[in-house]
Amino acid sequence: MDCNRQLVLTPEQLEEPCLAVQAGMMGELDQAVSEDLDHGALTMDISQAYKSDHLAQELHSKLGSADAPLGWEWSEGQLRFQGCLYIPNQEILHLQVIHNFHNHPSTGHFREARTSDLIHWNFHWPGLRQMVKDYVASCTTCARAKSPRHKPYGKLKQLPIPSRPWSSISMDFIEQLPASKGFSAILIVVN
Repeated sequence: MDCNRQLVLTPEQLEEPCLAVQAGMMGELDQAVSEDLDHGALTMDISQAYKSDHLAQELHSKLGSADAPLGWEWSEGQLRFQGCLYIPNQEILHLQVIHNFHNHPSTGHFREARTSDLIHWNFHWPGLRQMVKDYVASCTTCARAKSPRHKPYGKLKQLPIPSRPWSSISMDFIEQLPASKGFSAILIVVN
């Protein structure tokens, strides 16, 4: 056997739960697998959602006729667009797919472009890129762990010192305060 191709763990060893127990992660592993990687349950939920999705019903009826739309096919009880599984218009299904691809430990919280590309390999729905963009922008883990990739902000400039009192005045309103004696705003004047 070539020294560069030695097996470290056999497939049987990888399936044994003792590896996870030794690492002290058995409960976390079971929870992650059941919530994140249950593709069988996800595809079953998608198949059930086809029954209430208007677009899926319309496409399913057109696929049997002569004017079938290009790129769409119905196979094994699933609607596919250019080989990608179509997900009906149910936000919970969209969020679960995005969560599986963005938050999974093996993907490492990629930014929006890479997360969209990963999802596009297997799934399709209208508005996917915008939904991924919104999801990644609201991800608290990404906000804490990743630094912004924009040009640094400029330095603050000090205001000029006025030559005499009342030569420079700034005013501002604080609005939408709870009403007090019929008033809900404050005028602030700074000299």
